[in-house]
Amino acid sequence: SNENDGYFADGLTEEILNSLAALPELLVTSRTSAFQFKGDDIPSIPEIARQLGVAHIVEGSVRRAGEQLRITVQVIRVSDDSHLWSHTYDRTMEDIFAVQEDIATNIAGVLDVVLDEDKRQLMRNAGVANVEAFIAYQRGLDLSTIAHETSFTDRNLLDEADAYFAEATRLVPDFADAYFYQSDQYAHLMFDASNFGDANRRAVYDEARERYFELLDLARAATRDPNRKALINIERIYFSDNWTGANAILDEVLQVTGCPAEGWLVDMVILSGRAEEFVPYFERQTQCNPLSAQSWGLLSMIHSAAGQFERALEAIDQSLNLSPDIESAQNARANLLLLTNRIADLSAYVDSRQKSHAPYDLLLALQTGDRGEIQNILAANGAIGTDLLEGLAIVLPSPGLAISLTPLAQMGERDLVNERAGELDANPGSTNALMSAINFCRCGAPWDLEATPNFATRMAEAEFPWPPPGTGDYPLKDW
Repeated sequence: SNENDGYFADGLTEEILNSLAALPELLVTSRTSAFQFKGDDIPSIPEIARQLGVAHIVEGSVRRAGEQLRITVQVIRVSDDSHLWSHTYDRTMEDIFAVQEDIATNIAGVLDVVLDEDKRQLMRNAGVANVEAFIAYQRGLDLSTIAHETSFTDRNLLDEADAYFAEATRLVPDFADAYFYQSDQYAHLMFDASNFGDANRRAVYDEARERYFELLDLARAATRDPNRKALINIERIYFSDNWTGANAILDEVLQVTGCPAEGWLVDMVILSGRAEEFVPYFERQTQCNPLSAQSWGLLSMIHSAAGQFERALEAIDQSLNLSPDIESAQNARANLLLLTNRIADLSAYVDSRQKSHAPYDLLLALQTGDRGEIQNILAANGAIGTDLLEGLAIVLPSPGLAISLTPLAQMGERDLVNERAGELDANPGSTNALMSAINFCRCGAPWDLEATPNFATRMAEAEFPWPPPGTGDYPLKDW
């Protein structure tokens, strides 16, 4: 009857989902994909199962009138449309946590999972026994999900989500997942600030960093999930000033089961030179979340870093099929065509774009190695190509924007790349900005390591290789 009732239903659904996902025998579709199928106007059960790649569907409804609840639930085996179990609960709000535990236990039972006391405890550990807290958490999670499915993460939505996560942890001080997702707002603030070196940005970075580590520490102290703890550890080292032990933490993450969130893991994996090892991990993310453009985009990055460019193209096409307007995915696809020397395909892709062709014209010029044409395109699009390069989220004249290093490297401007990378290296958190440039370029070492002494120190601490493997060549690349 009101907006909060919808979030209450979402919260109840997620509590059951999390309980089942805690069981290693089950692979449960993540909320981003599963929650696309709610309300009255949804496809048939077989069609939902096809899109999600699942053998069983849990279907139900929640009706709330004050303190009175009616919850219906049924488990359907898709292969023969058999209803394996169904039940209707008429209870009050004070019974809600017993109901959700009973539902999850019955679902596990009909799917032939043997529940000993340890597994029952795993399921209980996944829950949050406070209705208002999980309503606030659901509101925050919805905003956070939307923010990350846009071309570039929407910081305003993350700011709104932050307030809901804070409310959830006020109500439940040991709400580990709320702390974890709340920290993401401050991670993005740090990442943005690390691209620039002015005093104001440094102050923003320092303040965000303090809050980020505070929230991660609270999440790590509160979580009872070893999978979540491993991912918290990788997030901590990503933004730390010492990368000693990074490979050991990546080993922990490789042992993670189920469908954990990706966070900032992908950048560290690519830089470590271990992308090929992690392909199955990121493939599992797309099994868990098959309707998430972000999951397919991350898989494309991992394939590309492993030198598997054809598979990277397939994954980025899946991402674009789900969200055609994400410019970062469009640019990633164009870059992959550039890396695989597909001039005709790149030309056709340029022609298929509804927006300005200028960014793709630049990629075509890079493909052919025509320096004169590159200069003509830049000159035709502003004094130094600002209008053009904003379409690629690249502004060449900005000395602090990490992604500007990619086209400069592709143009063979080695001295200028070294100069810009050195300027970035002096900024707080510079390792994260420089990582992003390496991951997007896929051109090995875009700059000389000695040009970035702080970054070189982190690489030595982590025992990561230089140059990063899984690289491609460009016509103007001369290193």
